[in-house]
Amino acid sequence: MALSYIIEYLLSYQRPGGGPLVRGSVSQLLIPIFPANTSITLTSGPLGTDYGYIPFRLGLGPAMVPNAFSGWAQQWGGRVQEGVLTAYLMTRDIDAYGLVTESEPSIAQITNESPLNQYYEGYTFVLAIRSEEDFGLVLDALRHISTSAKAEQLAQEANALLRQLTGGPPAPQPPLGGE
Repeated sequence: MALSYIIEYLLSYQRPGGGPLVRGSVSQLLIPIFPANTSITLTSGPLGTDYGYIPFRLGLGPAMVPNAFSGWAQQWGGRVQEGVLTAYLMTRDIDAYGLVTESEPSIAQITNESPLNQYYEGYTFVLAIRSEEDFGLVLDALRHISTSAKAEQLAQEANALLRQLTGGPPAPQPPLGGE
């Protein structure tokens, strides 16, 4: 699965000067008695002084009653998940990827659709990012995930050699159909 590879890659990445670029963390929400026919809306943002976090796996507890809950999740103004929480979802985690910051929190709503009080358990695995500068490093790391420093150096040398062989970049051409 490509997503877990990306998460492992980011967890192994070091900041300039040392130390991990991101920290792995997990958040769990337990509601032992979720009232019947009740909805709650959750807003989630970075903890403490962190710049943001990347959720990468979501899951539900196996002790929940299938089809008792419905819900939706919203990120960056659009719903990314919506539906009834079935047994399928309670036995499988959902891989995800997004960026949650103070200015763009994650919003979710959970509704107990049954006429009985229910037990709710949800969890989210995340990569915490300390600063906006570190977020730039995360983007740079992702941009270069399929390359190596040696491959990039060889590509730059090849481009320089081609420029020398051809006498430099070609002169700009007039637009098609006129000046």
